[in-house]
Amino acid sequence: MLFSGLPRANSTSAIPRQSGVVALRCSVYDGLVIRSFHPAKISLFILACGVACLIPWAPVSCVAALILVLWLPGKAILHSIRQLDHAPGRGAMIVAASIVLLVIPLSWFWRISNAPVPVIAFVVGLNLVLTFFATWVRRSTPESPADSSNPNPPALLFAICLWTGVCIFGSFWIPTALNRTDANPAHDYIKHHAILFSLGEHTLPLRNAFTALEPETAYYYYEYHYLLAATIRSMTGDRISIPFVFGLTSGILAIVVIRLVFWMSLRLTGSVHGALLSAACVSVLGGWDIVPVMLRMLGGASMPVILDSWCPVAWRIHNLMTQFYWCPQHVAALCALLLASYWLTLAPS
Repeated sequence: MLFSGLPRANSTSAIPRQSGVVALRCSVYDGLVIRSFHPAKISLFILACGVACLIPWAPVSCVAALILVLWLPGKAILHSIRQLDHAPGRGAMIVAASIVLLVIPLSWFWRISNAPVPVIAFVVGLNLVLTFFATWVRRSTPESPADSSNPNPPALLFAICLWTGVCIFGSFWIPTALNRTDANPAHDYIKHHAILFSLGEHTLPLRNAFTALEPETAYYYYEYHYLLAATIRSMTGDRISIPFVFGLTSGILAIVVIRLVFWMSLRLTGSVHGALLSAACVSVLGGWDIVPVMLRMLGGASMPVILDSWCPVAWRIHNLMTQFYWCPQHVAALCALLLASYWLTLAPS
């Protein structure tokens, strides 16, 4: 039984009046729970999320769009690969697969339309295709023994991910939240905003948002990572701001990278504490180059400008944390590399 309060399959006492509610609850369960995959129920959940995107209330439409863009595509992809179905870190792999692979068909479709209803229809249709394709592939491959060695990550990993994700999201959203007009402190944000603005106003290729004299001039820059935020925003009918959606996707991306590092390190070392240290070193604990720099300063030399900090001061954030906030589009490439590498470590020898 999926829910303890539901009637048994052979009981007909309350089924007629509850069948619709039960079907919806089961569909939500199958859509969200990592290891549950029933095509008919997930298809119903996909259609329900598509309808929810049309609701003119941002909290509902945003959550539905996030599920359709960052969860369900990866869930179907991993279900189609039997060796990954019970692998440790499956939740992180699901989101990572969505981040890495969904942008490819989105880049094709964005040359046709960026309007909310066509984008919703395309994403819903793509999820339906992926669901039934994954079911067909899974049924055509032989069963393999499940990997039972799936340890629960420590609570400290959750705290590290939460702290990092919230900081990144807040750094993008708070300067302009609640009608504030502060400038974003990240110099590169003007570029991020311009690209998302162009994706919201035009189909591909990108347009130049920096000059009013030539607004239709092509703006040559890679747009793959930005399509995630642009798609979520379009599916909500532009009811969420660019800083909000870009901060949200950037924070989620950082969390996924941290968790992938944890699971890969655990796979390679077999040590939970070592894996936790690895995750910390790409998020809240870094800048190890401060040790030789301080030794150099004790010898009377001045502090140099180093690649890990980008600034000649004693206080700083290490490079990976800087990348999470400054240029998350590069972190998306790292996410693809980590996902592929982790999959290779899980592949049969």
